[in-house]
Amino acid sequence: MKVLIVGHSYLAKENQKQLTELSQHISIEVASPKSFKGMIFNYNVSEELISGLGWKIRLYNKWIPPNFPEAAYVFRSLDLGMKDFGPDIVHIEADPFSPVFINSFFVTRFWAPKAKIVCTIKQNTYTSRGKVIDGLKDFAARRLVPQVDHFLTVNQGVADIYLKRFGANPEKMTYCTHLGVDTNIFAPGKEGEKPKYYTRFCLERGEALLGYCGRLIDYKGVSDLIAAVKHLREQSQRDFRLCLLGDGPMKEELHTLIKDLPWLQLVPPIPHAEVADFLKALDVFVMPSRILPWHLEHDAHALLEAMSSGLPCIATRCGANEDVLSGVGMLVEPRGPETLSDAMGALLSNEDHGSMLGRAARQEVIEKYSIAAVAQIYLGIYKQVLS
Repeated sequence: MKVLIVGHSYLAKENQKQLTELSQHISIEVASPKSFKGMIFNYNVSEELISGLGWKIRLYNKWIPPNFPEAAYVFRSLDLGMKDFGPDIVHIEADPFSPVFINSFFVTRFWAPKAKIVCTIKQNTYTSRGKVIDGLKDFAARRLVPQVDHFLTVNQGVADIYLKRFGANPEKMTYCTHLGVDTNIFAPGKEGEKPKYYTRFCLERGEALLGYCGRLIDYKGVSDLIAAVKHLREQSQRDFRLCLLGDGPMKEELHTLIKDLPWLQLVPPIPHAEVADFLKALDVFVMPSRILPWHLEHDAHALLEAMSSGLPCIATRCGANEDVLSGVGMLVEPRGPETLSDAMGALLSNEDHGSMLGRAARQEVIEKYSIAAVAQIYLGIYKQVLS
């Protein structure tokens, strides 16, 4: 079985582990743009080919239409390597109305007309860009959705959109997170090791250390989390500390805020492999995302990594947060600092319950969201569409 994945996710080295897992069972190549601007890290490579353990990433220049977002690219390639590779399946990681999907779909129909189409979708909000653009999106989606042999839906919200707005066939949909978690790296720390991580990241624990990892921007609920910890400290009269790891528009504001809130700590962006060590320093992980017309959590990957690390987790009911944490963590409503404060206080006052949730969360990731588990779902879908 030959599978060509089309997308930009595998520019990140940590994501290439999933390719290695898949390559143990199938022949796999990736068609990727040479560059991509992410939320925190930007990727730009000069090579035309990256080879790994049983897989290849072929890199192409791209073109983005004027005034379109970074993800709305098309490839400057006529065949995306299909002429030589001859894929049985083309797995496109983009919405069917996106330029890259339309581009890849027609390239597939020309060079590999018998190939099956699998599509990963995760955009669980439908952003209006005006009547003309919305009309074009709907026109493209309604004609291309039926051409997809199977959808991998990263969250329940995107499944609902495709069922209701585009008339997708529910029998051709499978829930699966986009990228699996390396549960060997994101694992609980050893007993007694926390102090070395405090030193490494210049952290002060106080009586307990709460943490967040992700984009420092308002829609992630960072200000709600700070208000919640402030309220918790005032109500409990205990020295709880908060640490935020990440980068974003709120960074300067937060540096100013630290002068008045000495219990608030910031850690700048670090390589992905080191995030696992940062999580080992925490006692509780919090994902306080807000719901906006254009924002819901897509895949909750940072939350999954914290869960894999065995941390008791609290998250707001926002998109994929609810999909992954239900039953193995605490969920609260968005934009409610006092409710969030109560949840944090409940966990910190009952260590046994927190430990139980942490163990359950890690087991959930191992069974459903690990690299191996996600690869098995992919392989099952690939076999299904070819049968």
